[in-house]
Amino acid sequence: MEASIRETLDQRYVIPLYQRYLAWGEEQVNQLIQDIYESYKRDVSSNYFVGNLILLQRDDGRFEVIDGQQRLTVLTILARLFDPSRTQSNLEFDSRPEVADYLTEFYKDPETVQTDNVPGNYTNIARWAKTTILTEGGLSLDEAFEDRNFISYFFDNVFLVRIEMPQDTDVARYFEIMNNRGQQLQKHEILKARLLEKINENMRITFGRLWETASQMDRYIQHSFNSDERKQLFGDNYDRIYSVKFYREQIRQWDNNSASGKKMTLNEILSTEVSEPASETVEDGEDRNQHAILDFPNFLMHVLRLCYGRFYLKTTGEELPLNEKYLLDVTDVLKEQIDAEDFILNLFRFRIIFDRYVVQQKDRDEGEDAFEWILRKPQKSKTGNEDERLYYVQTFGNDSERIIKALSMLQVTFRTRNYKRWLQNILSWFSGTNGMNAEQYLNKLNKLILEEYDNLNLTIEQNSLYSEGTRTPHFLLNFIDYLYYCSALEKGGDQELTRFEFRYRNSVEHHQPVSQPGDAGEVIDCLGNLYLVNKSMNSRMNDANPIGKAMDYQSDDLPPKRRIMYRTTRRCQNWAKQQILDHYSDIVRLLNERQDLLTIR
Repeated sequence: MEASIRETLDQRYVIPLYQRYLAWGEEQVNQLIQDIYESYKRDVSSNYFVGNLILLQRDDGRFEVIDGQQRLTVLTILARLFDPSRTQSNLEFDSRPEVADYLTEFYKDPETVQTDNVPGNYTNIARWAKTTILTEGGLSLDEAFEDRNFISYFFDNVFLVRIEMPQDTDVARYFEIMNNRGQQLQKHEILKARLLEKINENMRITFGRLWETASQMDRYIQHSFNSDERKQLFGDNYDRIYSVKFYREQIRQWDNNSASGKKMTLNEILSTEVSEPASETVEDGEDRNQHAILDFPNFLMHVLRLCYGRFYLKTTGEELPLNEKYLLDVTDVLKEQIDAEDFILNLFRFRIIFDRYVVQQKDRDEGEDAFEWILRKPQKSKTGNEDERLYYVQTFGNDSERIIKALSMLQVTFRTRNYKRWLQNILSWFSGTNGMNAEQYLNKLNKLILEEYDNLNLTIEQNSLYSEGTRTPHFLLNFIDYLYYCSALEKGGDQELTRFEFRYRNSVEHHQPVSQPGDAGEVIDCLGNLYLVNKSMNSRMNDANPIGKAMDYQSDDLPPKRRIMYRTTRRCQNWAKQQILDHYSDIVRLLNERQDLLTIR
């Protein structure tokens, strides 16, 4: 039977011994909340299903949770955040008294509950939830608390499917079978099968291979081909991007049977993995320790919108969504429109574009946030060696740095995979056969960034303090850092302001803390007193005084706004009302210069 969250939480549940600790991470928690909020915004009268809850009722009336305890636990914690009148947890445990005690205290007061010695991720859920970014504009869950309609939607329109097992069920055996079962096909695997069925049997191997190479998002696509194939698909220097028509002609020349030794069934094609090319070497480990900013299912949604977005809008009256959970719904609408070969070739081509013109994250070994942004294109080694090595150089040479800053600023601000409309714009710029030089690309990026700022419709003026505190859009704070960076480059100013990386800093910090306002009380929430930090740093800094912060945190990687505020604090040995107002005045000046700073001539 179906049950809303309100109805579900009216029952008592017990987590049995055989269940593991809560293992959901930040990504799963954020995605659950975002999906619920997106469903609410699409249609407030709709219902949203979050999954199954498989139960066995015990003799005392409590329900033993056989499957769904991760989801149920997270919803239980979220329910207390949404409704402070709830004072008693609905979850009990056969064991794990420390977790039971934590939930009991959490329901009494989430702000003062002790988190020591609690295993699993129980103590992180509330923190992750509160910092979830729900929209491109930067709306957080804390702000969504004020929307009573959303809270009602959460309790009354979000449903689970409650499945009660017969009383004579061998629970241990059922749990073992359930956890050993094979994983169900994902949506993109179902779509792959549907498309390959439409392709001539003689060409399925080739198109299946193109799909697989495109799906490996953390690996440059050229690595999936040997040197002869690279020349055919990417030119003699491995760096060309051709038209879909060209790729169609090239792959039809391939001898599919010689590549595999035999014809392959559809099932065999679907289960085939792309292997490393034989006898190929790669310089500098460029095929390792790097991560795309997007997963393959959401990349599919971008290509679908690029190829069929207009038809979808005309047919449904809505924009084609970028959230991969709608993948099969969207392709059902487009099933008569999609040409299987044409779509897979476009998918392949857009992956080449994505690799070259969109930043990737490359890990380093130094610890938290230890990564760099890279933007690279392939080249063939010019050493004349017979192995014809593949290596990578910066896409725009020495002009790549500013482009990387612009792209990484957009990424860290709009990091949620299903809200990357900026990425849709970028891919569309390169959909034709003509490329762009660095100046053209940067101008387009800067225009896009300026449009994002204008869309915020903010009033930031000398005679009118912008004072939104933690409600300040994250885009605005990142945008200010970007302008300081551009100003330092253009005007030959403070070069220390150019030596930083945009990071996933998603927590707004008051430099002068709210708990100790001093004479800054009336301007404590002013833009001149704020900067972005990551969540862990926010908790460490908490109520530290400004001088202590400025002395303790002097990393070379400080973003410009924060660096300037720390310098002022150290120079004045103070950070109070006057320093906040002076910094605000400088920000207003900077924002007024934005058009000149972001126009590349």
